[in-house]
Amino acid sequence: MDELLQDFISETRESMEALGGILVHWERCPDDKAAIDEVFRFVHTVKGSCGFLGLPRLLNLSHAAEEVMSKARDGKIKPEPELVTAILTIVDHIAMIASSFEDGTAVADIDQMLICQLEQISSKSEQHVHEDDHDMAVQMDAVPATFNLPDAKATDDKIDKEEQGKAVPVVNHKEEQTQIIPSATSKTVRVSLQLLDRLMNIVSDMVLARNEVSRQIRTHKDNGELNSSFHRLSTTTSELRDIISLMRMQSIDRLFSVFPRMIRDVSTELKRPVDIVIKGSQVEVDREMVEALRDPLTHILRNSVSHGIEPAHERQAAGKPATGTINLGARQSGNQIIIEISDDGAGINLKKLGNKAVLANLITKAHWSELNEEQKLNYIFEPGLSTADKVTSISGRGVGMDVVKNNIESVGGSIVLENFVGQGLKIIIQLPLTLSIIAALTVRSEDQLFAIARSSIVEIISTKNANITLHNVGGNPIADIRGEKIAFGRLSEILWNDENKSVLSKTNNNVDRIENLVVIEPAIGGKYALAVDNVLDHEELVVRPVAPLVMKSGIYAGSSLPDSGKPIMLLDVNGIANILECSQSIKKNIGSVQTENQTAVKKPSALLFEDMQGRRRAIRLSDIERMEEVEADTISFQAGAMRLTQNDKIYSVHWLSNAPKTGQIKLLKIKYGDKYHFFAVEDVLDIFTLNQDVDTDVNDPSIEGMIVYEGKAIEIINTKYILQNPDHQFSAKVTKTKSQSKGLCYMPISENEDWGQLVLAPLLKAAGYEFTSDQNKADKADYIIKFDPENVTNGNDEDAKIISLSKDIASTDGTHNIYLYDHVALLKKLEEKSVAERIRVGHGK
Repeated sequence: MDELLQDFISETRESMEALGGILVHWERCPDDKAAIDEVFRFVHTVKGSCGFLGLPRLLNLSHAAEEVMSKARDGKIKPEPELVTAILTIVDHIAMIASSFEDGTAVADIDQMLICQLEQISSKSEQHVHEDDHDMAVQMDAVPATFNLPDAKATDDKIDKEEQGKAVPVVNHKEEQTQIIPSATSKTVRVSLQLLDRLMNIVSDMVLARNEVSRQIRTHKDNGELNSSFHRLSTTTSELRDIISLMRMQSIDRLFSVFPRMIRDVSTELKRPVDIVIKGSQVEVDREMVEALRDPLTHILRNSVSHGIEPAHERQAAGKPATGTINLGARQSGNQIIIEISDDGAGINLKKLGNKAVLANLITKAHWSELNEEQKLNYIFEPGLSTADKVTSISGRGVGMDVVKNNIESVGGSIVLENFVGQGLKIIIQLPLTLSIIAALTVRSEDQLFAIARSSIVEIISTKNANITLHNVGGNPIADIRGEKIAFGRLSEILWNDENKSVLSKTNNNVDRIENLVVIEPAIGGKYALAVDNVLDHEELVVRPVAPLVMKSGIYAGSSLPDSGKPIMLLDVNGIANILECSQSIKKNIGSVQTENQTAVKKPSALLFEDMQGRRRAIRLSDIERMEEVEADTISFQAGAMRLTQNDKIYSVHWLSNAPKTGQIKLLKIKYGDKYHFFAVEDVLDIFTLNQDVDTDVNDPSIEGMIVYEGKAIEIINTKYILQNPDHQFSAKVTKTKSQSKGLCYMPISENEDWGQLVLAPLLKAAGYEFTSDQNKADKADYIIKFDPENVTNGNDEDAKIISLSKDIASTDGTHNIYLYDHVALLKKLEEKSVAERIRVGHGK
């Protein structure tokens, strides 16, 4: 293809991406001259280029658009929706014809029809403007009469005589307009992507050569001049690599600029007015990241309009503006890009989502009730699941959000949802700044080093953990980790054997030679456990592609050479999932085992950690949302306590007296009520099942009880009490005392049994009460705990025992109806009923 034509196509394509957004902006802001000039310049440039290159179709289309924009510059027409749509159609047709020169596809010759349509709409709009001008002239003629002013002649003789005869100053407009303006010399040059990639590969080879020379220099005796010269060479090479990496960066505005047009099209089709507000367009990311984000963001934004934003009449009934708003923003945080998409719609209806998941056989109703809000929200990413009531051309088929998550995770990113029922949904996407540098975990297998992308790792478990067992199900090796059964494989057997499948099928329950299990959840496929000899360190690695023959194995995703000089192969977590056959067949086998064990009593789990003072303690796993590592500089002492600033929000941090200035801090994220809190820990050691009863005879209310772990007494932390009493200090010593029970509390099984066993029972036992859900013991109960009971009169003995809890904080008063997470009010109510009962019994005597 002719070089001039290729340049024309590239420039046209880049301009098209931004032009739709500019036209939408002009529609909203008709008086913005800069937007009109921008569109006019584009169509004028296309017209000139087409005349030079001999492209008559594009010449006619661009000329028609230029004529309309010329009228807009002169104020003869206004950007009415019908006119803007016609111009957008012309622009789209120009883009299609330009692309056809590359791919050779035929484009229907409807040019004259589009031009006539544009001219008709333009004439109609021009007529409206003339009518408005005529109305304005009539109003202006009426102004003097309104004020009853004399005509001009009656005032001529009142001019000051001294002012007559003086010359009127003349403003030299010509001189102002002809000032010298520096020429706008272009400071950019167009470089092909292939050339940039080749240059990056050459620089990577230079880095490898530098590392090799560095190792050779270290083996010889010190040579001051040689070391100095090599240091300069090394510094220059590093700078060259960084500069070329920056050359690959592009403004994210190239991606964001197309979305105003898309939002306009979707909202027009749905007859649902929606505005989009974009911030952070100047943020730069790797060019490959821009392309990787295009489809996920497109789907999310279309969903926001079709599912998130309510129709105008529903919004007005809810006290919202008729026009919905979508906010799209990007910002850089360290070596990550954070993209946030939020809307002021209805949010996700979790009850509706749960019903859809149950109908799709993805989960049982009982299991759904056990999940926390974050776990429920993640079901929106299940394939085939949609909250739409009907299928439309825009959405509702249940295809999309699972692909969105897979696409984001495949480039090392993550996606998190924050739901605000009735107020909207926020989606937070975190991505690496560049695809060529990844955060990885380095492991050792058979004396060889390998790397695994950290974004795909769920957890690392020691095989000393008693809660891990390995066995075969249907000929497939399975790892049972705290009751969850997932596919299992040894990295050494996957790497060093040709017939992986036959070797894996012989895996037995012997784990003596295995040091660690890395639990991996790839973007595509099911979760699995990979056994390695050692887990070494977290590193930032520059990833290079490997030979096609090596990639064909499906095991490797690239290679790297860190400063240690030992080459590392990056494992392909999706490819290994395929080798382990993490597919529906294994899921069915696992499901059959789980069905057999459904009648088994589900035992709670706990997380073993080392606190900031070096003491080993435990916390119930049901209390923890997740563990996070944050930069030390994100934590500071504010308003009398340690605070974490994260995603423009402030959170309380417990168990941390002084934050270091540098490094990372491990935090346990805990949700209490509708708020999140963080607990600082030195290290997370293990997760284990509470196979024994917790000894609750302790005199410190911040300690739920004691258990024995590996022959040592371990305290279980009472997080609810600590969050309600942030100033509480741990007892230096826990002394066991036999205490008399304060009474038996009964909660019917129908009243959310799992919440009662996992949350309420530990709280009551720590406070000195007994707890049961056994209906046979209901008659002996001193207190009956129910959710929103009806017709409670306290007129009989049973009603006097009832304590009412509610899941809706708005319907509670802290006395007659208590919010389920208000444990202070609950314990106070129990004490009040205890006193009332003692008084009643005393009067009876």
